[in-house]
Amino acid sequence: NASMTQGVVTYTVVVAVDNAGGKLLPYLTTRVLFEVEERKDVLLVPNAALRWQPLVQHVAPEARSAYATALRQKARDPKAAGEKSGASPRIQGTLWVKQGDFVRPVVVDVGLTDGVTTEIMGAEPGEGSEVVLGQVQPDEEVSTPFLPKLKNDKAQ
Repeated sequence: NASMTQGVVTYTVVVAVDNAGGKLLPYLTTRVLFEVEERKDVLLVPNAALRWQPLVQHVAPEARSAYATALRQKARDPKAAGEKSGASPRIQGTLWVKQGDFVRPVVVDVGLTDGVTTEIMGAEPGEGSEVVLGQVQPDEEVSTPFLPKLKNDKAQ
């Protein structure tokens, strides 16, 4: 059973560990990580790659129409976007892979995650593919109303 003290939720658990060195003492607080499942030789991508969505003009021409339609459907009904009746229980995500000056979508099955990276399964993208994580904005002059503006003395 969980208990809450000063906004902290505490769970009491019994863990059996080898304590031959006597480093663990009763009633000490510790942080324990439980390994729920492990997979080897899988393809991992940063979670940012599964969250990023491009602007329509950056999508490869052959995929623009479908992407624009999907965005409109998602804007109308965010819960229903991508859901179909009778759909399989597997979780899918979309990665964006570089294709020349554009990006193209690749739908993948999503596997285990550690909160930072996620396992992906599918024929594409293969190992070494350039998956987009985000977009760098062109250099813009950034200003803040809280700092004084300094004159450029080199221009004189």
